Amino acid sequence: MNKLIALFIFLLWPVLAFTKDVDIPTIIIIESSGNPSAIGTHGEMGLMQITPIVLVEYNNFHNLYLQFGSKQLFDPLINTTVGNWYINIRIPQMLKYYHIPDTINNRIWCYNAGIKNVLEERLPFTTRNYIQKYNHLINRRK
Repeated sequence: MNKLIALFIFLLWPVLAFTKDVDIPTIIIIESSGNPSAIGTHGEMGLMQITPIVLVEYNNFHNLYLQFGSKQLFDPLINTTVGNWYINIRIPQMLKYYHIPDTINNRIWCYNAGIKNVLEERLPFTTRNYIQKYNHLINRRK
């Protein structure tokens, strides 16, 4: 991980951690290896590989002064703000609405595969690996 990005995340983590839930630095490692310029195969952008759909959803939930454009997702602060909001605020709202337990694994499942796969109880192989990698990295830190 780029040392500047790691320092940035370390210094701003108390501000970014709205809830003590999914560990954002671990998601960043899995998603982009800490590369703020990362672009995924399906249009995902930045550190947390935010999709255009998630950006639209973020903008729909925030007033005009907090809205972002897609190019802004390469800014680490904006990217982690949107990503943290989605995984630690919006996804729990959706899980609650659908009466699905709000667990770390369910949040990651939803983040990686989408709420539709969670509702249909489809756990893609790549998402299973993603969850295992997340849990392995978290356990290594303990």
